Amino acid sequence: MRPAALTVFLWLVALGTAQSQSSSPVIIPGSEVRDHAIQPQHTWVHFPTSGRWMAIPLRLTLTVSPQGTVIGAEPHGNPEQMQAWPAAQAVVYGWTYRPFLRSGEPVIALIQSSISIVPPEVPPSAVPEPGLKPDSQIILSLQRTVCYGSCPEYTVILSNTGVTFEGGRWSAEDGTHHAPLEQDALRAVAKHMLDAGWFGLKDSYHGNWTDNPAQTITLSIDGKTKKVVDYVGTDAGMPDFVRDAEFEVDHLAGSDRWVKAASGLAMLLQAEGYDFKTYAAQSLLRSAASNGDASSVRELLAAGVARDTLAKPLQQIQTWGESWSGYDGLLTTAVRHPDVLKVMIASRVSSQNELEKNLAFVASVRAGQAESARLLLAYGADPTVSFGELKRHTDASAYWINDSTDLLTSAVKSANPEVVQLVLVTKEWKDPLRVRRGKFLVDLAYSANPENLNNLAECAHLLLQAGADVGATDDRGRTALHFARGASFAKELVEAGANVDAQDVDGNTPTFSTYDPDIFRILVRHGANLQIRNRAGQNAMQNPHRSAQEWAPIYAEFQAKPS
Repeated sequence: MRPAALTVFLWLVALGTAQSQSSSPVIIPGSEVRDHAIQPQHTWVHFPTSGRWMAIPLRLTLTVSPQGTVIGAEPHGNPEQMQAWPAAQAVVYGWTYRPFLRSGEPVIALIQSSISIVPPEVPPSAVPEPGLKPDSQIILSLQRTVCYGSCPEYTVILSNTGVTFEGGRWSAEDGTHHAPLEQDALRAVAKHMLDAGWFGLKDSYHGNWTDNPAQTITLSIDGKTKKVVDYVGTDAGMPDFVRDAEFEVDHLAGSDRWVKAASGLAMLLQAEGYDFKTYAAQSLLRSAASNGDASSVRELLAAGVARDTLAKPLQQIQTWGESWSGYDGLLTTAVRHPDVLKVMIASRVSSQNELEKNLAFVASVRAGQAESARLLLAYGADPTVSFGELKRHTDASAYWINDSTDLLTSAVKSANPEVVQLVLVTKEWKDPLRVRRGKFLVDLAYSANPENLNNLAECAHLLLQAGADVGATDDRGRTALHFARGASFAKELVEAGANVDAQDVDGNTPTFSTYDPDIFRILVRHGANLQIRNRAGQNAMQNPHRSAQEWAPIYAEFQAKPS
């Protein structure tokens, strides 16, 4: 047994019957994984190779303990990438996460991640470093730029006078702000940088990428200054201690208070005489909620942030870092974090606003957040609300409602069986005829959240039990089987009577359309006719987009020839 597998085995044995929750690992969606990673987390490993595949991250399936430590890791890569796995293991097993919770209890989690394989570090040149005297004047600054996305833009300066923060686009709080700073901690960071050879670094480390943020970190000791630009610098031999220094600056400054409206921001703003009865203050509450910071939400509400949504000022254009909902509802920003939503509900946020409750409920369904959906139903959300009515209060960016026509479609697209079941038991969806009229299995196959693909078979089973039509088609005649992802999902459909030879408007059958060898095998073993030709005259073995090398032995299994 490999060491990693033995670790997992011993952990599960130790857990035993004392564990209150299920010992089966819970599959965690990617958005939740990102929120739980504890920094600094080196997501790269140095390895001496220049192979063309090494720029592609090595994919990983990780098992994470209820305490947040990595207890199992399975790499998925080509042979060239796998050469780096022994070196990467030590890095990966050092990653930690905030515990993943289900029903308020920590669980064993199964997550998808990756680690980049980058060139070896280039050591700093040997140059004299400035001396650090007891009375040295230290200035240490970090500037982060925007990217092609929502990377926060800000500059933070640490000095003998304290912290100065200058917020820009995508920071929760913009403008200039100040905070006290522990001087011994500043000296310790500066000394570590000097000991590592800061002044011997290159001026810039530039990886061969575009659309990424740039970090510029500058250290000045008694007027002697060294600035280093990090633009995906790990791909250009940049020593790891540069990234570590960037993290230390942010950590020491408490940058998250202004960047993410993290805990502690309310106290700083109170000292500045900030007006918490404004729309801008509610934007901070939205940021804290969307980042899952329950402590900051409590602090901002206690400081006086209005509990009922204020109108956006007419002169204010779309603000940077706005809620992902497309509507300025307060509850909607918390649906991905049930613990935060509980705080807002307990504080009676939007207690009289039926529109906000209903929008948040639909958003929780679309996000696959069953616990949040239940909380909102108990708070008064109406599961029978008209989508047409809700859409009049949102805009095109509100994908979670504008890509659906009804509540069950939203649940199906989340691909969370718990959410699908929750919707199916509501009064509106107990009618099998209504379920049968929909194309829910097609939506499940085509539009389901890719982070939850392992749940497709269970969702399909629930829909079929409720009366869903396994033969329903989209506007091009394609059934769910044409879009099937995952062998278990295809098997569920076939065993429910799906037509394995159904042809779409182009004459393509599911055996022609699939790129999954396991699904192909299932279809053939359930009687699929491999000789049916589409309008282009091609049969199931003549899909020109399949890899001939990969598929030749699969065709041979059934003594079939592609011509």
